Amino acid sequence: MRSTPFVALTFAAVVAVAGCASAPSPSTPLVTRLDPASRPAGDAPVAVRELHRTSRVSTHEVVVVGEIRAHRHERHDETVTILEGRGTFVLDGEEHLVLPGTVLHVPAGAVHSYRHESPGATRAVSVFSPPFDGEDRVLVDESGTGAAATDE
Repeated sequence: MRSTPFVALTFAAVVAVAGCASAPSPSTPLVTRLDPASRPAGDAPVAVRELHRTSRVSTHEVVVVGEIRAHRHERHDETVTILEGRGTFVLDGEEHLVLPGTVLHVPAGAVHSYRHESPGATRAVSVFSPPFDGEDRVLVDESGTGAAATDE
């Protein structure tokens, strides 16, 4: 397993990408505080909360206490910044140990999954471009090639 504690992308790059987006709608807050107490409901392994949306990007708080199944997004690039926790992120078959400070870029079409492996929860911020619509999350089988199905 390759350790990826600090990928070349930085938080500044995420801010720069978000800064290039068009002005948000009046109902979208420009500043949002993450909730350190948020957890998935019931037995769910993941909780996702949209923080911000423009016509070009959407930003989400992601809290994981279990596993995110292998899937891909056909039309969305995703940048994930790990804030807390530790686990294994699999990107196109390659395993990466992720720790706080890790930034991962997931291009559209790339198969990816995550397994939480520390006490507490993994907390991350995920940025999608174009804004995530939930319609192109395709679950894949172990080989990464089949089972076009959606969940959640």
